[in-house]
Amino acid sequence: MITSATLVVALVGVDIVTAYSLCKPLSQPEPSRRKAGLGWGNNGAQNMDQFLSVKVSWYYNWNFLVSDDASGLPVEFVPMLWGQAQAEEFSDTIVSTLQSTNATAILGMNEPQETGQTNLTPEQAVELCKQHLEPLRAAHNVRLGSPAPSGAPGSWQWLTAFLQQCGEECTVDFLVLLPDWYGTNATAFKEFLVDYHSRFNIWLTEWACQNMAGPGYCTM
Repeated sequence: MITSATLVVALVGVDIVTAYSLCKPLSQPEPSRRKAGLGWGNNGAQNMDQFLSVKVSWYYNWNFLVSDDASGLPVEFVPMLWGQAQAEEFSDTIVSTLQSTNATAILGMNEPQETGQTNLTPEQAVELCKQHLEPLRAAHNVRLGSPAPSGAPGSWQWLTAFLQQCGEECTVDFLVLLPDWYGTNATAFKEFLVDYHSRFNIWLTEWACQNMAGPGYCTM
């Protein structure tokens, strides 16, 4: 069951995320609410504070545990259930995390269709959502994001199958797309997003303007 959707654009090269509301969320935010955030994979390696600004209000770190370097900073944590291997620890700790951080959303599994990542069938992902995420929605008033497929061919087919399997048994408040887009062709990137968005409203969580196959970082 899909209740709402949000588009979030993440620039992983500098770990900055910019969010744009596409339709009414579960709870309507204040008009002045800041919507930028950080895709933060630098726990302990860098000072998060240097990336904060008046526009940044939240971060996620591909985990369900708060980053050490976010302690005391005015940013909301968005936890993620990364995959099956973390499910038991997630369930043991997530209530405490939600209570201590006042988190308002949880992201689904990371790149489920990739064998080198969470490697889940749509059916397995649905069971994880039903068991570990769905109970949190009503009990703690959090929005639930879908699993986040990569940008590899077949990603939208995987997500379509997941939504069909999910039906009324699990809630998807927003769709998460993690395309792992690493390139320097802005036109190709926009074409990719238009193609995906023609099928879904999306929350985009990871991309960088760089060429992983050789030289080619974008200048800021």
